[in-house]
Amino acid sequence: MAEEEVKEQSESIAEEAPKKSFKEKLFNREVITYIIAGVLTTVVNLIAKFIFLNLMHIEENVTTALAWVVAVAFAYVINNYWVFLKGNEGLKAETVKILKFTFGRIITYFFEAIPTWLLITEKYIDNILGIFPSLLDSINASTKADFIKYWIVQLPLQFLVIVLNYFFSKLFVFVTKKDRKCSKTGKED
Repeated sequence: MAEEEVKEQSESIAEEAPKKSFKEKLFNREVITYIIAGVLTTVVNLIAKFIFLNLMHIEENVTTALAWVVAVAFAYVINNYWVFLKGNEGLKAETVKILKFTFGRIITYFFEAIPTWLLITEKYIDNILGIFPSLLDSINASTKADFIKYWIVQLPLQFLVIVLNYFFSKLFVFVTKKDRKCSKTGKED
């Protein structure tokens, strides 16, 4: 009997909890730190790409893969310890989180690698930029045409990857049984 009363009380408390507005959901500590972490990870990724592509003269697709490895390692650490505040949860839990995190990042890697291959390696970017002939002519007239096209492709892709990675991390990687329980009842401990 007492168990049923506790359950009813927790359900009534969950119903009485004020609903968060869209703005409150969008601008909370986790989202803001994730945005900062995403920007930092993107900067790490872009710096790695710059080094591999321009200083080491490694081909675009290999550059994308190498920069991805560097960025994923950085992203795991910053997301685990700063954004989602999970920290070290023991060898087994850390291994599971790392595997899930890597799996999610592999999926979003293909969201970056396939368009890079199509648009840069296969030169479909010229078809897209051809919609604006004067722009394409201006870019092609530059001695840095390939460099410019590469970054025209990469910057929007990075934004897409940040958004997708947040949802993978939030819903799949850095969620525990306690987190799932809190989301079902609508209250935090």
